[in-house]
Amino acid sequence: MALPPLLLAAHGDGARRWAEVAKRSRQVALLAAIDLAAGGVEGIEEVLSARPDAAIAVWAAGPREATRVAEQLGRHPGPALLHPPPARPPPGAHLQVVHGWLTLTGVGALERLFSSRAVESVRLEVRGLPEGPAPGLAAALHHALTVVRRFGRSIEVSHAVLVTEHELALTLTVDERPWHVDVRARGRALALAVQTQEGEYAWACDGVSETLRRPRAEPRAIPATSWEERCLRQLAQPAKGCGMEDARCVRALIDAVELRLERRLPPDHVIPPAAGLVGLGLSGDLPDAAPLAPTTPPAPPLPFEALAYAHGLRPAVFLTVAPQDEAAAREALPGAIVRRERHARGEPRVELYAARDQVTAEALARLQDLEPTERLTREGALLGYPACCVQAFAAQVDRADESFNRQSIATRTSAGPGPWPALLDDTALALLPHFPCTYRCERSREQAAALLRVLEDEDPSLRARALAYLGGPVLYFDQGRQLRFRGEADGIAIRYASVSIPWQADDAFARLAGAVALGDRLVLGDASLAVYAGGARLFALERTDPGLGLVFPFGQTGTISSQP
Repeated sequence: MALPPLLLAAHGDGARRWAEVAKRSRQVALLAAIDLAAGGVEGIEEVLSARPDAAIAVWAAGPREATRVAEQLGRHPGPALLHPPPARPPPGAHLQVVHGWLTLTGVGALERLFSSRAVESVRLEVRGLPEGPAPGLAAALHHALTVVRRFGRSIEVSHAVLVTEHELALTLTVDERPWHVDVRARGRALALAVQTQEGEYAWACDGVSETLRRPRAEPRAIPATSWEERCLRQLAQPAKGCGMEDARCVRALIDAVELRLERRLPPDHVIPPAAGLVGLGLSGDLPDAAPLAPTTPPAPPLPFEALAYAHGLRPAVFLTVAPQDEAAAREALPGAIVRRERHARGEPRVELYAARDQVTAEALARLQDLEPTERLTREGALLGYPACCVQAFAAQVDRADESFNRQSIATRTSAGPGPWPALLDDTALALLPHFPCTYRCERSREQAAALLRVLEDEDPSLRARALAYLGGPVLYFDQGRQLRFRGEADGIAIRYASVSIPWQADDAFARLAGAVALGDRLVLGDASLAVYAGGARLFALERTDPGLGLVFPFGQTGTISSQP
């Protein structure tokens, strides 16, 4: 079956990979290839308006962009293909999501087996994505649950366990049959084992070949067509289970998994911050309001961890200072000190490793010669970090980005009961040098309270300013863009008396903050961000990516006690 002229739209390498396949195909006449990084989503609309007869395949940057693209492609009358799955799948009869597992040869054989009603139980293991390692668990889970839905209709999530930040174990009831599903972000493989009265049927794929096994028969190996070829084949031969309705059902199943976990899934790879409302996953018009000026957090003369070490709250400390600040730092640090020099972004810096004895200080300094993953546990123990926090940080899929680290902590933290302790709000002013395992970590809260007790005598003014700054919910987009509220969170709503931002951000964010400051209640739903004043709605913005923007429900500092 020959396709209409094909339009490809992708970012960088994705466009090249699909274009190479299209050029080799006798069924496809390549109309154009759009680089989304340069032309944006608007470039797709321009070409489709000129060629409504074209088929189109789009490789978006992520679920946020895929949602915006899906809204356009849903109106396109011709064959349309989208990768990755959108965060909010819209209606669209001709639009399919790329699902490499469902375009494999073995699907047909398994479908006949499931329709025979001979199935007793199923075990599914999914490693990464059909095209390679997943950016996180959520993407791998989406593809795994699409396979489940392909072979069953009535699906209930009975049990869910987050084994690590990279692995999830599920127990499902699918058409009254038990399914055990294991999903991991890393790898590129699928294995499905179906137990019947005859014995076990098995289907496996490692990206290179497929293998089918059945009772009393020799295994059959089939070379797997490349993922890129199977993608474009979907345009001519739509794959069952890959439509927008299927994507919406899978999205609902992921929500059910998170309900069973009583937390969000670990976030995927860091989304590079983009300017404007679109970079916040928002779309719409703001009311006229003056941009909000930042209210910066108080700055201690020396880092809080140095003060904690000096007063015996920590066994050791590691500081990085400018050369001109070294003398003051040394004067504040008792015990043995090991000194190193380095350059950071072209600027000279001095590293000071202080401990009660020389052996510990030297051991702490030597750890810096190791890779970060190798030294995490030992370094955390020497510095006196809670073991639960060190283990949680080590288990993250990414540790290099400040925004991702805080999003990971938030997704590990239970929503209730009660607000999160204000002492652990590290979004703009961190009392602790480590990232807590959750924003309810009792050991971390005790360490922060101990620091406040020291500040009562050491620097009461700094203590008062820190407590005045902390407390209240935070609407967190990334480390540079966050709205801090003097108020309280109730589910998806925040009631507030005032709002502030800690740092100078781009103009669009400052104008958003100014507009939010006109209200007294903000509601962050799946589909929109709405602001109200006195019960009347001031404005609402569409959320193009519900994954951007998290409410961190910190409590008020009025509930804080620094007593033991």
